[in-house]
Amino acid sequence: MKYIKPFKLFKEDFETDKTDTTTIELAKKRLNDYNLKLKDYLSKKAQIDSTIKNNTKHEDISVKLKKIVGVNDFLIKYLEIANLNDHINQTEEQIKGKQKDITDKKQEITDTSTIEDAADKSKQISDLNTDIVGYNKDILSLNQKILDLKRQILDKQKGLDKFIKDTKTKIDMDIKTLSVGES
Repeated sequence: MKYIKPFKLFKEDFETDKTDTTTIELAKKRLNDYNLKLKDYLSKKAQIDSTIKNNTKHEDISVKLKKIVGVNDFLIKYLEIANLNDHINQTEEQIKGKQKDITDKKQEITDTSTIEDAADKSKQISDLNTDIVGYNKDILSLNQKILDLKRQILDKQKGLDKFIKDTKTKIDMDIKTLSVGES
């Protein structure tokens, strides 16, 4: 029978009782609030990602996101991660653009074969190669930016996971302390 109470923690919300002390009542409310925030977090993460991903016109979606996030600490922290993921996607699009520019410049080099003036042809090829080198440097810089953003995401995700775990641990310790106090 001693295992029924811990199982009940995960099965349903704690209801306050007239016989509960103020401290126990507050602990039950905190646990209910935590469980609600966690459920909300798990259900709305995809909604945040979708809202950001579908914002192809780069409109101001802060009002939509504030409505989704509300005052949920877990979602507020997750929003930072979602924004970093969006920055990665935008940076990857910039890389694709630079790669297309390189392809275009290479085609222009091929097109210089019709130029008869050797000096003009050499200068144009040199200019085009300089442009390609510049695009390659930009791509390297953008790839480094992506690595930095991924590191930030990893750090923030670890921080969020720790925050969720620590919040739950603190509430559990409070309840355990109160339960021992009641006995």
